[in-house]
Amino acid sequence: MNMLRRILLIVGGYLLGASFLAAQQVSPAVSEYQGVAASSKVEGHFDLSNDSMNTLYITIEAKSFTINPDGNAVFTPLKSEIHLELSSTSLRLGPKQRRTVYYRVSGPGSPAWFCIYSNFSGLPRRNGMDLQLELPHTVYLYGKNRTRAEQLAFVDLKQSPGHVTGRITNHSANIVRLTGLDVSGEHFKKTEGGFPLLPGGVRDIDLVLPDSRPAQALRARAAGFHIETLLP
Repeated sequence: MNMLRRILLIVGGYLLGASFLAAQQVSPAVSEYQGVAASSKVEGHFDLSNDSMNTLYITIEAKSFTINPDGNAVFTPLKSEIHLELSSTSLRLGPKQRRTVYYRVSGPGSPAWFCIYSNFSGLPRRNGMDLQLELPHTVYLYGKNRTRAEQLAFVDLKQSPGHVTGRITNHSANIVRLTGLDVSGEHFKKTEGGFPLLPGGVRDIDLVLPDSRPAQALRARAAGFHIETLLP
């Protein structure tokens, strides 16, 4: 399930408007901490906003996760080696109110990653249905070791009319934040957004080309380095 936002419909299903979704927010959605030494303590925070006219009740729960090759996350109970302290695990948020939740994490070694979900209830009923909205704050703790370009690799790259498919693999023990993918050909270049690659992680690639012209090269960019290959 997409880790950026999950909407749980307790009874039935209902399509919610964008303005309704924007009324409740967690920010920032992602926090990244660089150069974290093993077993050190990291402190952070996130803000909860209720821009609606309803009083909401929020419970907060931390979870570990993995990321499948298709980019979807699989959530599990928080790993026992991650010791997380939260300033609040439940709170009441009145209309137009904003609250800050502080946290401290220690003991995970590095790198480490987890997600803190804020579960909003008390939302207006829609068509007789109770709704619950879950919004994440995702934390990445990067270690002190640097990833080398040769520890990432493209595999199984193929080209068909209008598409480049394949995978990118992370053979390091680090989290790697890709900042973008660039595919280029004669007289064109197209850039796709980046994503995190967990240690040992694999991500499927399916890039749509701007027209029927073949692509010639593919590049993955990360902080401080990139990898590039010619396409078949």
